[in-house]
Amino acid sequence: MTLLIASEGRATSIKLYGSCLTGLALNFSDIDIAVSGVYATDREHLLYLLQCIYEKLKVFDWVKDPKVISTASLPVLKIVTTKKILQIVI
Repeated sequence: MTLLIASEGRATSIKLYGSCLTGLALNFSDIDIAVSGVYATDREHLLYLLQCIYEKLKVFDWVKDPKVISTASLPVLKIVTTKKILQIVI
């Protein structure tokens, strides 16, 4: 994931957060990942960056149904994987 985002020429850090980090995740819990170090000038620029990540991830066979959720107060990229149906929220 870091390599995909870093290939855009941006210094990034990817960290786990939420219930997986705290150890409170259940079998059906999603995986929350925070990406930092990416500079977005405004909301539209952030949506563009999420779209770039989306375009890179959708080619992998383990990625199922990626979606940019632009209406959230902080836009996110939601990915469901084919491996045990994990959900990843960026």
